[in-house]
Order: sequence, then C-alpha cells, then structure tokens
Amino acid sequence: DIGSGLTATLSGLISGTGDFNKSGASTLNLANTGNSASNWSLGLAGGTVAVSAAGQIGGGTIALAGGTLAIGASSTFTLGQQVQVTGSSSIDATNSSAGVVLSFNGAMSGGGALALDASDSQIYLSQASSLAGDLTVSSTGSGLVAAIGSGTLGSGQISLTAGATLGVAGDSRTFANNIVLLGSAMLRTGAPTAGSGTITFSGVISESGGARNLTVN
Repeated sequence: DIGSGLTATLSGLISGTGDFNKSGASTLNLANTGNSASNWSLGLAGGTVAVSAAGQIGGGTIALAGGTLAIGASSTFTLGQQVQVTGSSSIDATNSSAGVVLSFNGAMSGGGALALDASDSQIYLSQASSLAGDLTVSSTGSGLVAAIGSGTLGSGQISLTAGATLGVAGDSRTFANNIVLLGSAMLRTGAPTAGSGTITFSGVISESGGARNLTVN
C-alpha cells in the first residue's frame, strides 16, 4: 500500500501468473522491462501506474477499474494484452515523446468510460470494437488517437476535446458512435495511413458549450 499522494518506483522483477492490483491516490512507477516475460495481470482501480516501455507490464490482462495508466515512451510502444475497462479510467501519453506510436493490439472491452490523451504522440487502437463505454479523445499538434485495421471504437459516445484529432484508417467499416465536439477538432479518415476503404459515420455529430468546427481531411 502506497500512501495517498506519494510516488513509489518498483524496479525489481515482477513474475508469476497472479493479479497485481493498484488502488489509492498514489503513483506507482514500474521500471523493470522484464516484467512482460510473465503472464501476471495488472489491475488498476485508482491513482496512477506509470511505465515508459511495454515490457514493464505483465503479459496478462490489463484491467482498468479506475485511475490512470500513464505512458512516457520515447520509442515505439506496443501492447498485445487484452484491456478490460470496467470503471472510469484514462490512458495518458502526455509524457511520451512527440510522434511516438503507442499501439494497443489486444482486444479492448468493457462498459467503463475511457479517456485517451495522446498529447503529441499517436495512440493506435486495432481491436476496440467491444468497448461499450464513452470515450474522450484528446491530442495536440500532430498527435492523434486512431482506430486502425478492421476495428471500430465500440458503441459509446465519443467526445472530442479542443484541438483533438481522431484518425481512422484501414478496412471499410461503419462507426455508429455519436460524436460530441467539446471544442473544435479534426477527423482524419486516412490517418495514420491512407487506404482505399470506405469509412461511414452513422451516429449524430453535435457540439457542446458553443459553436464548434469539425475539420475533415
């Protein structure tokens, strides 16, 4: 247990196949890049778990019931684990380097709300079709959050904050999500890579807090 508001770093190797759970309003840094060699699962119910490399997280399920998974990557970051979102949580890449690609290749599911802040990095989601909770997307500059491959972004509402870019690339498919503009934002239908697929948005696009602009390119 880490006291509220405190920060601790665990540099030793975590091994085994059990659950490693973090709760409380504190920050835990996982520093050993050998942690992914074992299939332990990470459970986050409060506070922050911070990593800088994918190998610092066990190979089992990542269960987000609350709190923040903070990623401060300086090079390509790829996770293949399943991600289950059961409570209001966030994935925060504001400490990652500009342009770094953070790929979530495992299946994402659950009904919890999820905030994704790419800052000026790029977050790619390839299997998020089973998400049922609301998504909030934030990014700055050339950063974006993108649905790639054949996956959608589930069935929840998508809120785009001011300056955010939502990218879509890959196969032809339909996104049924309602989209709410919390500020002027961008929709890039060929990002991160151009393709020949037809992308359809069938949900209602609305604005909140005043007149907003949605730029499509």
